[in-house]
Amino acid sequence: MTSKEHIITGQLERVEKTGVLEGLSLELWRGGGLPPPYYKSDQLRFLSVSGHDTVEFASLRFDASFDPPSVQDKWTIPAATADVKEAARLLLSLKVLETQFPEERPTGVADAISWEVIALSDGAEVQRRYYGKLPDELAPLQAFIDRMVGSAKASGRPVLFHQGRPVTQPPQNR
Repeated sequence: MTSKEHIITGQLERVEKTGVLEGLSLELWRGGGLPPPYYKSDQLRFLSVSGHDTVEFASLRFDASFDPPSVQDKWTIPAATADVKEAARLLLSLKVLETQFPEERPTGVADAISWEVIALSDGAEVQRRYYGKLPDELAPLQAFIDRMVGSAKASGRPVLFHQGRPVTQPPQNR
């Protein structure tokens, strides 16, 4: 394990016990595919916002009424302590930072869907990228991601973003 992986693992162990992120952020991203309008980009994040642990789900979509036509829907909800603990527990128990999976080898297909697991804390970043699909061994992580996305969409209010800025009214070129 690298020194960055040791730092992140230590942070994950602390978060698993306390359920508080305290500077650790976790990102689970799925993206790629054919050019717009078929491109996918879905991002689930656990992060601190203004001192509060937060879950954020963002999904890119094509909307021809905007120029450029890519927009992002984003849902934000408070992070429950149990969910923060579960995210850390899964990354540790599934040995995401320690295990090399065959899916980490690039497939050579430019438009392939890929998954990324990113953990960031105190300047240390560890990233794992899986091409095509998450490894079967990470099925519990996939189920957790699906549950959290469902919670964010059910409980959060979607905000539309265009070019990184919230959109408060429909575009003028409709």
